[in-house]
Amino acid sequence: MTKLSEYLFTNTKLKKNSFSFLLNFLFNFLFQIGFPPLMIFFWGPEIFGLIIFLLTIPGSLSFLLLNFNSASRQEMLREKVKKDLSIVNQIYSNSFVLILISYLLYFLAAMFIIFFFNFNISKDLISTGEIRIILILLFLSYLIRFFESIYSLKISYFGNY
Repeated sequence: MTKLSEYLFTNTKLKKNSFSFLLNFLFNFLFQIGFPPLMIFFWGPEIFGLIIFLLTIPGSLSFLLLNFNSASRQEMLREKVKKDLSIVNQIYSNSFVLILISYLLYFLAAMFIIFFFNFNISKDLISTGEIRIILILLFLSYLIRFFESIYSLKISYFGNY
C-alpha cells in the first residue's frame, strides 16, 4: 500500500491530469447550470422553448446512427494478430458500407422531417423557412460524425490504435 500511495503523491502527470479533469468537469457543470437561465433571460421563454424543441429533433433520430466502429476495430485487431490481411480488408469494407448505410438512413429521415413536416408556429417568432434552415444545420452537425467514424475506422485499419 505504501508504494501505491508513494506513486500517487509523486506522480506529477497524474496530478496534472486529475486537476485538468476536475476543472473540465467543473466548467461543464457550471455552463450547463448557467446557460439555460441566461438564454431564457435574453431570448424569452417562447424562443427558448422553440430552440430546445428544435435541438431534440435530430437527437430523437440518432437511434439510426449505429456505431460499428468498436466491433470492427476489435475484429480487425484480432485478424491482424493472426496476420490475415484479407479478412482485415473484408472487415474494413463491410464496416464502411454499414456506416454508410446507417448515415444514409439518418439523412433520408432528416430530409423527410425537414421537407414534409409543417412547422407553422402560431406566433410570429420565427418563420417556417428559418426553422428549416436551423434543422438543416442541426442535422448536418450530426452528419459530421460520419466523417469521424470513417476516420477512426481508417486509423484502426492502418494499425494506429
